Amino acid sequence: MSTLGQLAAGVAHEINNPVNFIAGNLHHIRTYSQQLLQMLSVYEKHCPKGIAEVEEAIAHFDIDFSSQDLPKLLDSMEHGAKRIGGIVKTLQNFAGLDESGIKFIDINQSLDNVVAMAQHRLVPHAHRAEVQLTKTYANLPQIKGVPATLNQVFMNILANALDALDGLMAKPSHHLADERFIPCIHIATSHQESTVVITITNNGPTIPEHITGKLFEPFFTTKPVGQGTGMGLAISQKIVAFHKGTLQYVPNGKGETVFQVTLPTINSNV
Repeated sequence: MSTLGQLAAGVAHEINNPVNFIAGNLHHIRTYSQQLLQMLSVYEKHCPKGIAEVEEAIAHFDIDFSSQDLPKLLDSMEHGAKRIGGIVKTLQNFAGLDESGIKFIDINQSLDNVVAMAQHRLVPHAHRAEVQLTKTYANLPQIKGVPATLNQVFMNILANALDALDGLMAKPSHHLADERFIPCIHIATSHQESTVVITITNNGPTIPEHITGKLFEPFFTTKPVGQGTGMGLAISQKIVAFHKGTLQYVPNGKGETVFQVTLPTINSNV
């Protein structure tokens, strides 16, 4: 995870600097452009017509349209700069760049950060409809842990769920792969005695019983060659174990795939 943190720090730095230049200069561009347009308006009002070169320039330059469109362009640029800044902030939160070592963690906020990072994968594409991601959060006590590593666990589980839904919908022969099927992911948290429980459920294909015992083995994967390393769940289980918790696959008998993370609260005796 130190590599991820260094990568995210580098990306944040390289993006933030030029974005700050753009955002900082937009105010000046807006002021200067308004002054220029006002000066042109005054010139049109008070200066006599008849200068051929000026008349030709005016004929090729629609002042009225430009004066209306330029503020819109600047607003769009400002909105884009703010969006980039928000993406960088989400990346920083995900990687835990502002935190080192073990910290107090708001699990619900961590899950929101992970969902924000994966938002681009929820949109519809040629083989499936938009993924309906819902959340049910309980009022949780904070836990202690390493934020970046737990974010990696949640991202691995969420990415696996999205991969499963994408793979399902890419197979027209599958009984669920039709226009009536709505791909869904549900994230829930709860507080049970001295533990915090996180469940991530998807309605994609269920995991065959004969391979459930191999899910957390290093290098085991059901994905096509080149699409999976088989290390995501193995690493995730190690991370959760470091936090004195458990990560398990939980068959629920409803044809859904459920992964559950259990972590001790600060006041537990684990």
